[in-house]
Amino acid sequence: MSVNVENQERLRNFLKEVRMHKGLSSVGLGKLIGMQKSMIQAFEKGGKSLGHQSVRKIGRRLKFSSAMVAALLDPEAGPIDFPAPESVVLEAPDSDEDILIDLEKAEKIMELVKIAGKPIPLSMLAYLVR
Repeated sequence: MSVNVENQERLRNFLKEVRMHKGLSSVGLGKLIGMQKSMIQAFEKGGKSLGHQSVRKIGRRLKFSSAMVAALLDPEAGPIDFPAPESVVLEAPDSDEDILIDLEKAEKIMELVKIAGKPIPLSMLAYLVR
């Protein structure tokens, strides 16, 4: 799937902003990595033409409001106010265990993902954050 440079840059900046929050868990990071393809497709469609369901899906997965995601995907939108770290934590659906990883580990993992050019399996992610 080809991605134009501007959209790739917007996605990279978005992921950078998200991972800067120390509340991002290993499970959350895995979900974020797994969503890259649909996020790129959303960027390709552009914010205004993106279907409401897609905006809601991305927002729900990232625990951001639909308005925030729509603003994020809109090339004409101004800077985005990210929520406090607590609201960015993504928890496993049926688990109360949520391993938090530090920013340095998150950055290393994101570098690996960038090199690989595709999402990494959650099992590999779990191994990397031990």
